[in-house]
Amino acid sequence: MRKQLFVLALAAMVSVNFTLFAQQPDIPKYGRDIEEHLNKSVYQIDSSANAVVLFDKGVSSIRYDKENGYFYLEITRHKRVKVLTKEGVKWADESIPLYKSGTTKERLSRFQATTYNLENGKVKSEKINLRSVIEEEVSDKLDYAKFTMPQVKEGSVFEFSYTVVSEFTYSLQPWVFQSEIPTLVSFYTVVIPEYYIYNHRLSGYENIRQEKTKSAEIITFSSFQREQKNTGNVSSQNVKYETEWQMYYGYDIPALRYEPFTDNINNYISRVDFELQYTRFPGQIHKSYALDWNTATRTLLEHINFGRELENTGFLKEEITSLVANKTDNVQKMLEVYSQINKKIKWNNRYSLFADNRIRKAYSEGSGNSAEVNLCLVAALREAGLDAFPIALSTRSNGLVHEWEVSLGKFNHVIAGAYLNGNIVTMDATGNYSVPNILPLECLNGKARIVAPNRSEWIDLDPKAASRSNCMVQVSVDTSLNVSCSVNELYYNYQALNKYNRIFVDNNPETFQKSLSAKHNNGSVENVKTSHTLTPVPQVKVIYNAEIPNGLISRGDMVYITPGAGLLPTENPFVSGTRKLPMNFHYPFIDNYMFVYKLPQGYEIQEVPQNVRFSLPDGKANYVKNVLVNGNDVTMNFSISIMQTLFLPEEYAQVKEFFDQLISANSQMIVLKKSAGK
Repeated sequence: MRKQLFVLALAAMVSVNFTLFAQQPDIPKYGRDIEEHLNKSVYQIDSSANAVVLFDKGVSSIRYDKENGYFYLEITRHKRVKVLTKEGVKWADESIPLYKSGTTKERLSRFQATTYNLENGKVKSEKINLRSVIEEEVSDKLDYAKFTMPQVKEGSVFEFSYTVVSEFTYSLQPWVFQSEIPTLVSFYTVVIPEYYIYNHRLSGYENIRQEKTKSAEIITFSSFQREQKNTGNVSSQNVKYETEWQMYYGYDIPALRYEPFTDNINNYISRVDFELQYTRFPGQIHKSYALDWNTATRTLLEHINFGRELENTGFLKEEITSLVANKTDNVQKMLEVYSQINKKIKWNNRYSLFADNRIRKAYSEGSGNSAEVNLCLVAALREAGLDAFPIALSTRSNGLVHEWEVSLGKFNHVIAGAYLNGNIVTMDATGNYSVPNILPLECLNGKARIVAPNRSEWIDLDPKAASRSNCMVQVSVDTSLNVSCSVNELYYNYQALNKYNRIFVDNNPETFQKSLSAKHNNGSVENVKTSHTLTPVPQVKVIYNAEIPNGLISRGDMVYITPGAGLLPTENPFVSGTRKLPMNFHYPFIDNYMFVYKLPQGYEIQEVPQNVRFSLPDGKANYVKNVLVNGNDVTMNFSISIMQTLFLPEEYAQVKEFFDQLISANSQMIVLKKSAGK
């Protein structure tokens, strides 16, 4: 009888490992070097910060379990935070992710947390332990272990450390270096035996340094061979292998703050992600874990709550056949089917890549998640004889999907596509105010993935055609220099969708009227009329009258009028000298304005704004102003267009200068002088 025993022995390489990490951050031990930070009230990295991460240190190490004979993952973390203001107290709430799959779940094995305060010149500490941690289920894949640091107030320093034991050696979790408060030091190490081949990818805009080294390790396999009743021989076999140490660290990482025209800010956070390519254990064939998108597409097509739902669509046949019976044009068929599904199934406000219930049930009950609504739309379009297919995407609030990151878990929504007249038409029947090729704004998030056996490819959902708005305003200035205006606004496509959400979805006329008044120096607004249509294109119309208090400046015989009646842009949204994040306008647009100024008798026009025209290279953005004088009437036409939706940080200076010029041009005044003897 032979019984194998496993013993792990590490080669004496510790000194080699750490001498190679010449710039390794100096992280104090738990409970050490506290008082110097209790006495600080501001940090040079950000004098306006309400809290600062002093350091955040983590290690993910794939280790060998000598008792059970398998590798496991051990995750340790030690984080320390200084609270600078009352607003910074909110950072006392922390959570630890614990992943699970079936009956296998990550386990929080060690935990300590301490808050330090300075009272009467002495350091007072408050501690909590594992009993203070509450686990909360987020999904069937994830729990959070939540805790609140005790006695945290302005001036506190708190720290915590923990260890998580995991069997998921095939899934190293990402490390995030940046948050909404600045971080002085973020330091992350991964320790990976040669049997696991991981790729890593650094993303974000901060300088994260990386170093690597290797250490030699030994697993000793010992066995006992019984020869007689109480005797036998012990034999040993050593298996040598290498472990790679990867160290990532960053210093003085600024807070990640929202900047104007930024989409989901988490798309730009500095982090490192890992993907297991394959394993290669001794005596075993290589096992690949890396997916490609064609494999991911097949997975979706074979999934019972996705592709298989499109195989049982007979329940739609009679109704859809009747609906399109007299339609010979495929575009008309598409519009009829889209309208039918949009009216028939009300979206339950839950985004999902997969159907929770059968699409037949959603159709009959008139309610479903986004997958049920739009998979039903795909099925109905196919019943109408159209070449239709699902398109998987990630919504703006969910973050970007990268082509290099093959993961179905990044998607949280599905829409419908149809191939018509050589073009792909996109549709989302969850929208209250949406038509083919005008998707809800939440869907405009870069690229999406077509899911079809013969058409598995990426599609760019960013609109190419410009959405327009036309604003016609008649401004009257009476002899008492009171200013009033009548406004007629028309919005199209995505401009209409934006306005529709503000007026008809929010459905608060009083709030909307107040927003109109705010544009006109809080003057009275009357006779507000709004309307909307979907065909031939989405359109919203707004008409109203307004009084404009302080609508001009009167000094002696001189009168100065700033054009725009409060409707033109007057402030540059880009005020920072530099910018790290891209600028995303989400869709191209053209805003047209016509102002007709009826000026009072008894005044002479002394000066009017000059005609102006300027643009960014390649027509990425354009500004035009034309002025026409006819007696005491001044007509001014403005056109502002942004034709490129995404601008890189390197283009920030150009964009900022464009808006500086725009604001300056909008500020040029009409100057009047009272006629002699009047």
